[in-house]
Amino acid sequence: MYEPEVVVWWRQAELTQPAINVPSAPAKELHPSTKPYVIRKIIEDGLPHTRNIIYSGYLRSDGLWDIEGVLRDVRAYDSSSIYRPVIRIGELLHDIWIRVTLNDEMTVMAIASSMDATPVNECPAAQSSVASMVGLTIGRGWREAINTRMGSVRGCTHMREMLFNLATATFHTIPFYCSQIALKEASVEARQARHALQVRQCMTWDPESPFMQRLRKSESQ
Repeated sequence: MYEPEVVVWWRQAELTQPAINVPSAPAKELHPSTKPYVIRKIIEDGLPHTRNIIYSGYLRSDGLWDIEGVLRDVRAYDSSSIYRPVIRIGELLHDIWIRVTLNDEMTVMAIASSMDATPVNECPAAQSSVASMVGLTIGRGWREAINTRMGSVRGCTHMREMLFNLATATFHTIPFYCSQIALKEASVEARQARHALQVRQCMTWDPESPFMQRLRKSESQ
């Protein structure tokens, strides 16, 4: 299963940015995996197709958060589509970018996207539905909301998938960062109460696991 890569950076807020914005993103450099010598290695290793998905979390200077996702598909051989007769080795089949601006409660304040490379010319028109996510909150029901507003012919399959996993990146970015700040000032009792929410949720948080034993020991010191 794909585990999104999450990077947190400080970002100067774009204070003049409109509430809803769907611009064309600036030109991007090709991912290192598209370099010719890497492509040759991919062919030798029997890896004809590579999909890179990266999520990055930014804390803005105005207190809001930007979570960005990028999806890029590249093939290690010449191919074609209906509207692109020749897609050269290393040329991007998909280059899709999305940015969701949220507050601390993970409510969507603004959303922007671009589709710089697509197999069909009409694909970018699917971006019109992303604005319908403004005002919603990432949490329970997020996937259902995406399918309701962007599902079927109303949107793009890849953008829906990106928004699904963007929720995971958001949880890694916003609540985790805020909890780390809070933990620095929290009492032992408060830390234990927070940990109690995670007990028995996975193997590591088994009350008898080595990790839990170390955790209890550290909290008692």
